[in-house]
Amino acid sequence: MIPLRGLFLLFGRFGANRENPLLEIKRDLLSLEAGHIGSNDKGGLGFNHVQRQRSGRGIQSSKHFTEERIAEDMRQRSGCGSIRAAARRGFTRTTTECDVHEYLLFKLGRPGPTPDDDCGKTMATRVPKSSDPELRFCGAPQGPGRTRFAGNGCRFATLAEFAILPVWQPVYHPLMANQFIDLRSDTVTRPTPEMRKAIANAEVGDEVLGDDPTVRKLEEKFAAHLGKPAACFVPTGTMANQTAIRAHTEPGDEIICSDGAHIIHYETGAPAALSGCMVRTIAHPRGLFDVADVTPMVRQDAYHFPHSRLLTVENTHNRGGGTVWPLAQIERVTAEARKHRLRLHLDGARLWNASIASGVAMKEYAKHFDTISCCFSKGLGAPIGSAVAGDVENILRVQRFKKMFGGMTRQVGILAAAALYAMDNHVQRLAEDHANAKRLSELVGNIPGLSIALAPVETNIVYFDIAKDVPVDAQQLSDKLKNQNVLMLATGPRRIRCVTHLDVNSPMIDQAAQAIEHCVTGRVTGRVPVGV
Repeated sequence: MIPLRGLFLLFGRFGANRENPLLEIKRDLLSLEAGHIGSNDKGGLGFNHVQRQRSGRGIQSSKHFTEERIAEDMRQRSGCGSIRAAARRGFTRTTTECDVHEYLLFKLGRPGPTPDDDCGKTMATRVPKSSDPELRFCGAPQGPGRTRFAGNGCRFATLAEFAILPVWQPVYHPLMANQFIDLRSDTVTRPTPEMRKAIANAEVGDEVLGDDPTVRKLEEKFAAHLGKPAACFVPTGTMANQTAIRAHTEPGDEIICSDGAHIIHYETGAPAALSGCMVRTIAHPRGLFDVADVTPMVRQDAYHFPHSRLLTVENTHNRGGGTVWPLAQIERVTAEARKHRLRLHLDGARLWNASIASGVAMKEYAKHFDTISCCFSKGLGAPIGSAVAGDVENILRVQRFKKMFGGMTRQVGILAAAALYAMDNHVQRLAEDHANAKRLSELVGNIPGLSIALAPVETNIVYFDIAKDVPVDAQQLSDKLKNQNVLMLATGPRRIRCVTHLDVNSPMIDQAAQAIEHCVTGRVTGRVPVGV
């Protein structure tokens, strides 16, 4: 069993810029030679030897002071049960690797019971070296005895401020890998333990030879979900879009799409490089063009001009702020395109989000298009993969160009299994991401100097703008937030994007908003209570 006496040195090592905190923990566990664990006045576990003697309730530390004894002491003093039970009551996901790490997170207050779940007794920790220059305090108390920690940019703590540290406050801290609140994209999600089991147990075969049963099952399920006769699993969203574009076009053709389309900005010029196509764009701030926008974009049928061949729609629209296309508008636009003999492709990387937000079934969107691409590795949380659905003829061409573009693989059923699990388990929960995004927009919108761009927030993407009189630009604010373990993406000189996903819960949204407020204004007003 791993001794825990070395853990207490960690409370004097809260500074940022630790390159490998896990190695530091290991070193401290092995190197610290003495320590005492006692009981403080609050009835919790403390570190003050004098306090231990005075209270008469302390437990002396030794190499035999194990996690089980700490858990029992916590159970007797607080009524909160074991380390695991207490640590997990307020959160559904943890990033622990063993009981010791869970104990660390528990003592730091992450994760812990929500206010409604609190056992009613305050567990607190006494710090032996509160004068350590790397021990920092940030923000105002969040209720009696409740404080908040952060990395760089925070003032030094005083002895009085750090006499007692809260346990139940959910705090992110650079103690473990993956400790960041990462709002850069929903592509940063990690497979859940259940998804990993599905991957491990997947039945596989040679995809190139058509022998992988899990891939076949996924393609059939995806095609049925979109109301199409066939589908093709591909490694990436870019490949999904580009194989579909190549299936519909010939070199010299022209594609009509929004000026903010993903196929223009984030696919490395692939329509030109892979299909030899030009792109003609329709300007719209949120990407939702209409019939009157499409008609003027269609070229005359003459040999002087490129052939207008394909219209693409992006739903939800990323650069439009995660906007959802109204179904009636899709019906109008696609009907107009058919009049001009245009083929139709739906970039539905986040069509799952559009469906959950609107209540419209995905097949209702899909029936207006010749091909539809959807991504499994964004909000659905799979590690890799997208798919294209359509009629048999189009999908045969998609498969041909998948092979041509290097997308055919061998025993890829392990990845198809993750996508299947995601379809079965992670679609309905997207509503949680949408609620978190809306809450984040409300909190950020109340911070002086910031405003929500592309409002209202409809799904899981939030853009906010930084006023000119704020003395930081988007990249500088992003860098400051990174020092507080919050990751966001600067998409313009004074614009930042945040994307919610299954690895970010509601308390983390509150913490991220507090970090933004601190970095912009230099203070935390308390308007954003953690854990509420």
